[in-house]
Amino acid sequence: MSENSYPLIKNIFDGNRGYHEVIKQIDDSAYNLNSQPITSDISVTRAGTYYQAITRKGKVFLQRTGIPIQSIGFSSIAAGDESASAVNQFAAASGSSLTGHLHTMRRIQGESVRVYWDEPQKDGTYVRYWGVVNSLSETHPVGSPVGKIDYNFEMTIEEIALLDGNGLLMSDLVPLGGVIDERNYS
Repeated sequence: MSENSYPLIKNIFDGNRGYHEVIKQIDDSAYNLNSQPITSDISVTRAGTYYQAITRKGKVFLQRTGIPIQSIGFSSIAAGDESASAVNQFAAASGSSLTGHLHTMRRIQGESVRVYWDEPQKDGTYVRYWGVVNSLSETHPVGSPVGKIDYNFEMTIEEIALLDGNGLLMSDLVPLGGVIDERNYS
């Protein structure tokens, strides 16, 4: 075998011609937040950003320019022992207990792991939101490592897609606030 044993790549051209097609491969792997024990309502806000102008004579112009960055808020609880013993730390880190779910969320937020949430719709389809958990807040009881810990976390939405009842994509991944036609995206 020669020293330069690597695969030969042939017939690869740049995508600068009108008859070429550029294929973009997207890795949609992310952590599924649907596996988390969510104990409260989920809050999703929809809004728009507008350009506003007024003439000297008082005529008003409003033009929608996109969608501001949105987020989804979640609440949950962790119950169990938060003491520093090795046995409890191993059990907590396993993710199988309520405290383990909190430790998982701490890791996800700390390492900026990409996540997604599937929101069920009335017609049996789902809206999948991809994003990153940007904040995690915890409320601990006073005086004891054993007790109920309330925690909230917020996911900033990066892109969305529509899924059918079997989990298959019905639309492309669309950046929230974007226009599907990339030439018009600003």
